[in-house]
Amino acid sequence: MLADPVYGPAFEELVAVCAERDVAVQTIKSVARRRWPADSTEPHYAWYQPLPPGPALERAVAFVLSRPGLFLNSSSDARLLGPILDAAEAAEPTPSSAELQADIAELGMQPLFDGAALERI
Repeated sequence: MLADPVYGPAFEELVAVCAERDVAVQTIKSVARRRWPADSTEPHYAWYQPLPPGPALERAVAFVLSRPGLFLNSSSDARLLGPILDAAEAAEPTPSSAELQADIAELGMQPLFDGAALERI
């Protein structure tokens, strides 16, 4: 979502205002991959398809935790709690834009909030 030309700058402005006011910012869906594909037969433990445990999830966690004033909410998929906590504890360096873009391409990541029917309910 940060790559969106409207959302990204608005998010950065919000983070700046929160920093000025000493307000922490919760991030949600930071380990989301995309909405579930219609033909998915996997069990659904969240309304969205989360990132699988591994390097992309670790980079997503590191990206959030590298930003002062931001904190990470876990996924509603409780199977990911351990991998998310492990990634948070590992204190990996901030991932580069190239690494994040590679994860997006490799995993077919898509914004969850894209104006589709789900937002109009």
